[in-house]
Amino acid sequence: MATVRLKLVLAGASLCAVIGGAPAAHAANVVPPEVDRETGSRTVTTDSGRWLPPASGYRYAWYRCTSALLVSCTQPIPGASEPSYVLRTADIGFYIRSRVSDAAGGDPTFSSNAVGPIRAAPPINLATPRVNGTALSGLTISATTGSWSDRVAGDPPFAFQWQRCSSPGGASCSNISGAARATYTLGTADVGRFVRVVVEAEGLGRAATTAPDPALGPVPATTTGRVQFALLRPFPVVVIAGRLRGATTRIGDFVVRGPWRARVSVRCTGRRCPFRRIGGTIGKRKRLRIRRAQRAFRAGQVLEVRVTGTNRIGKYTRIRFRRRRTPRRVDLCLSPVMAKPSPCPGA
Repeated sequence: MATVRLKLVLAGASLCAVIGGAPAAHAANVVPPEVDRETGSRTVTTDSGRWLPPASGYRYAWYRCTSALLVSCTQPIPGASEPSYVLRTADIGFYIRSRVSDAAGGDPTFSSNAVGPIRAAPPINLATPRVNGTALSGLTISATTGSWSDRVAGDPPFAFQWQRCSSPGGASCSNISGAARATYTLGTADVGRFVRVVVEAEGLGRAATTAPDPALGPVPATTTGRVQFALLRPFPVVVIAGRLRGATTRIGDFVVRGPWRARVSVRCTGRRCPFRRIGGTIGKRKRLRIRRAQRAFRAGQVLEVRVTGTNRIGKYTRIRFRRRRTPRRVDLCLSPVMAKPSPCPGA
């Protein structure tokens, strides 16, 4: 049927009506969208509200607002197009609101209630960072991030700042220019000083913590390009007593004597070792009995004992078990800058 257009003139004004054409149908929002945030959560969620007729799908956008008033929401948050949104540091002090529209496109668009103002809740440090490496000019040391709560996927990476201090307790520390990575190469400016790291984590706000250990150092001076390290005092002694029993050697006593807090590591290599690696720290009595090493060992198995201390020359003992023969023992020294054991100074 052809469309008939009628024109009526009333009081000097034109009124147009279309007879026979189907008007465009627009959905109406009966109940506006609602944003909800659980207590302590960084995630806010929105529903789509209630629409008549219901839309086949919905589009979502999130807005950062300067107040609870709708007119203050002028710019959408980039990339925030899901029914949920994770709050970030940039949201602190603002109100958050969602807007929902028909996925088919076009108007109308409906706004939710505003949540806020958003308050900072920085990550909490659960396990402190650590510094690994040897305090020696020219060598690279590294830092771990530690463990933190309230961090989620998409949060900015950890930030590092190395500092140079005048004492191991962290007194008179100042930032090292350009040292903002997880690793740092010690230089001549660090000689005689201590070095530590500050790690910053960002979630809904920022928090920083310092490695709890005494600052690494002091970085020793060098003489003709060679570092002069002192021996551990008293120098470690590894005492092992046992009995031969055919193809096996039964160790009945395993004691390491040395300075307080020296670290002891015992590694077993070879087929069917009773353990792979054990160890401990020498106590105030300057001795450590390693009971887990008091076992039977087969011919061909090898024990490697390392006794180390920070910036000191330590002890390396290698014991190779033999069939019906006394184990072969080698004693060497461990330098902080050498990967392999070597003869002790003056040996």
